[in-house]
Amino acid sequence: WERQALLDPDRITDWWQRSEYGVLLATGHTFDVLEVAGPVGWKLAREVHGPVAVAPNGKQAHRWMFVVRGGADLLPALAGNSAVVLHRAGSWIPAPPTPLPTGAVRWVTRPGEYAWEPADPVWVQRAAARMMRISMPRFSMHSVDHKSRQVWRVNAPRQAPAE
Repeated sequence: WERQALLDPDRITDWWQRSEYGVLLATGHTFDVLEVAGPVGWKLAREVHGPVAVAPNGKQAHRWMFVVRGGADLLPALAGNSAVVLHRAGSWIPAPPTPLPTGAVRWVTRPGEYAWEPADPVWVQRAAARMMRISMPRFSMHSVDHKSRQVWRVNAPRQAPAE
């Protein structure tokens, strides 16, 4: 699909005058995109210094897309998390103002606001990992009192259950 991509602005303008078309940005060439879903993406968008797009994805969930410099691997703290996708070579994202069934993709922070410079991928990933630890506390099986069925957070002070 990348070889069939069109770069002629006059032809694209002509097409858009007839109907709304989507625009896909191929990742892995000049930039990658870290996609973070939900409230963590919303919080992260307020801290990232670089272009950020958002795609509505249902009633309150959104897909936050952070344009980052290419070449960084996904941090182990984020790997396997279904709320995080690293778009690299062979992938793409819908670009604003691509219409989707749930609404149009839009820029939160336009590329021109950062002189078309993608954000630092390691900084963005570390910030996402930090926010996910805060937003999604982990529980441990060792923190469960099976008799009273009480559950304690890891590192939270454990108090004896009332008898």
